Amino acid sequence: MSKLNYFLEEYSKSHQHPINLVIHHICVPLITLNIMVYYRLLPLFGVPWPEVVSVLVLFYYGFLDKKLILPMLIPLIILCIASYFLVLKIENILILNSLIFALAWFAQFIGHSIEGKKPSFVEDLRFLFIGPIWVLKKWKLL
Repeated sequence: MSKLNYFLEEYSKSHQHPINLVIHHICVPLITLNIMVYYRLLPLFGVPWPEVVSVLVLFYYGFLDKKLILPMLIPLIILCIASYFLVLKIENILILNSLIFALAWFAQFIGHSIEGKKPSFVEDLRFLFIGPIWVLKKWKLL
């Protein structure tokens, strides 16, 4: 069994309840975008942090399964572009982003409460990187 399949199977075990699934299908992409916005707001050294982080994430995904690199490149590019325009166009983006980030995490914890299982990342932080892959696979985009 590949590393990726292991993580996806383990992740799926705590994401079975229909309400938890809907919550995760909405909140995982929101949280991923929120993180990109936070990186976009980093003023350190004029570095485009979302793009730098995306490259690092792609390396990790390649470590899990080389076939993930190209399919995950497109969503990461979309997130980088979206974060750029959100920061550029929304005046109080930090406040809005923080509110959405907190609400999305709160919703996911509610989903896990309904599911009756703790979030996967409690056992292993690497599951935080699996969520976006899992959602895209559920949407049949991977």
